[in-house]
Amino acid sequence: MPAHRSDDGRKRRACFTLRADGQAVLAQTQGGPGTVRRIWIMIHERSPASLRGLRIRMTWDDAAAPSVDVPLGDFFCHGAGRMTAFENEFFSSPEGRSFVSLVPMPFRSALRIELINDSTIDQSMVFYDVDYTLGDQHGPDMLYFHSHWRRESPTMLGTDFTLLPKISGHGRFLGALLSVLPDASRWGQSWWGKGEMKVYLDGDGANPTLCGTGTGTEDWIGTAWGQGQFVNRYQGCSIADKEGGCYAFYRFHVPDPLFF
Repeated sequence: MPAHRSDDGRKRRACFTLRADGQAVLAQTQGGPGTVRRIWIMIHERSPASLRGLRIRMTWDDAAAPSVDVPLGDFFCHGAGRMTAFENEFFSSPEGRSFVSLVPMPFRSALRIELINDSTIDQSMVFYDVDYTLGDQHGPDMLYFHSHWRRESPTMLGTDFTLLPKISGHGRFLGALLSVLPDASRWGQSWWGKGEMKVYLDGDGANPTLCGTGTGTEDWIGTAWGQGQFVNRYQGCSIADKEGGCYAFYRFHVPDPLFF
């Protein structure tokens, strides 16, 4: 932990500074097996540039590549570079000022969690907790947690937006957070959410195993046309700016698991 400790057990400093182009290790151990249980982070500068310019990176068991390397805000379910108060099954921000994850993330022998500042903004104060247990018994079918982030700007009319590129192996798709920032000059002329949510599994050809209604994103997150702001346990729309057209919404496939 970057915060200093003195001989009497007091940290003397509850946070650390993360300069532009800097990075810090938030948690690291060579002991295991174990499970990351909770992550909490609070930063001083929470502008859109910081939410996208800061990256959280996680590596399990000394793997050659990290399993998580995504923008801080999006990982913690703060979409579109905006923060808002919410709580769902895996993430929360009680007052819209913090980043909390309760996703269990198992590892067998080692973990490393880093925070990288790719922005041009110095973070004068970074506070955090990473809570994990050691000695957990993981069976041979244990799954590692992975996170993927991508964007298209602009998207192309008539071309499907891919949430997750094709991956191989055995696993479970936990869910996704989507953010939409429309062309301001065209917002109000049409609704971007029309279309089918499609899931291709285990060798599907042209026809996916799962194909939602053509009504669009409203159906995928369990609501109806007009898609307003709401936050539920497994589905929600944390940002619904109907004047500016900015939206952020999520769904977690927990009651309806997607195994592959």
